[in-house]
Amino acid sequence: MSCFNSLVDMEVLQQEIENAKPTGEVDEVFKKYCAKTPQFKNCFRNMTEMVKPCFSPAEQKNFNVMYNVTEQLADFICFKEGDRIALFIAEGGKECFQDQQDGIQECFSTVFDNKTQANIQNISVSGIMELEFKEKQCDQMTGLQKCMVSTLEKCPKPTSANILDSLFNFIRKATPCKQFIKAPEKSQARGRNTVS
Repeated sequence: MSCFNSLVDMEVLQQEIENAKPTGEVDEVFKKYCAKTPQFKNCFRNMTEMVKPCFSPAEQKNFNVMYNVTEQLADFICFKEGDRIALFIAEGGKECFQDQQDGIQECFSTVFDNKTQANIQNISVSGIMELEFKEKQCDQMTGLQKCMVSTLEKCPKPTSANILDSLFNFIRKATPCKQFIKAPEKSQARGRNTVS
């Protein structure tokens, strides 16, 4: 965490975002942090190498997938120097997630079976989790995507739902789940536009 903290102070970042909102310059804030993407990727790689012993040998084989997902996530967030995340913030994305927090939690509760929920809870207790990308887990990811997007579509603006939907699609392509693609139906939310 000291590696991440050396690159970004979350309190400072939050203040910079708040200061930039009135002038519409949130994109400039993210442009500055997105320039540090190579350093963030190195922090993540170092961190995952350190926790690797907490995983079984079979699960360790999936670490390349985790690296790939991280790369994709960084590329998604910092697309066009952070335009997506700046749009998300400017369009009330954080507030949308906060307002729909109960619905999002309900998505996790209904989509994941008891075994998966136990594995998620086990992370905080033992620090060990099962890391699999089989058809079942990929189907659950698709179910979570549908549920969360539907929940976020209750917000006044469609931006949060659109960006989250695109993020799930982006991540799926970076995992073995791409072989089990059952593309979620496109939502017909008002003013829905595609985030590339």
